[in-house]
Amino acid sequence: MTGFLYAVSTEAWQVIGVGIAAVAALASWAAVVVAARAAKDAREAERDAARPRLLLSPAFATSGPIAPTMTLSIHNAGGGIAQNVGLLLVTEDVFAYHGLGFVLPGETAYFGSDVPAAKEHRAVAYGRAADGEGFAWNVLSERRPLASAPASLPSYDDMFDAFYPSEDVEEGRELRQLLRG
Repeated sequence: MTGFLYAVSTEAWQVIGVGIAAVAALASWAAVVVAARAAKDAREAERDAARPRLLLSPAFATSGPIAPTMTLSIHNAGGGIAQNVGLLLVTEDVFAYHGLGFVLPGETAYFGSDVPAAKEHRAVAYGRAADGEGFAWNVLSERRPLASAPASLPSYDDMFDAFYPSEDVEEGRELRQLLRG
């Protein structure tokens, strides 16, 4: 009788051992998956930190008896150079544009215009990261991917459509220039 209990006990321990090995294998697999995901997230965060981050700040300029006009500043708060930068300032009746070569990390560029000051205004910037990816930003610091155009800059409509797809930027508006100050 003692031999029978020993045989059952040995088989039970073998089953328990197989179960423990299976649990250990699953835990190991889960750890590998979690580590791979963490490594991927870290690489993406590092890549994102090396990209430009363009901050737009439209404002009103007043100088003496002249009617107020719009100004626009752009600041690169990211870790990478913004290449092929394009700026677009849009009001109800006017849109102004300026193409800028690049904006270095930490650099701010200021622009004046003859665009009459308007409460309802929108600004969009385009820039290309060092890896060639194109992005558009709005005044709320939202970033959206934008396919790079065959030319160095996308069209006004492509830039504006990134945030305002139902509105044609050129329709019924006069084109003006943003002037670097």
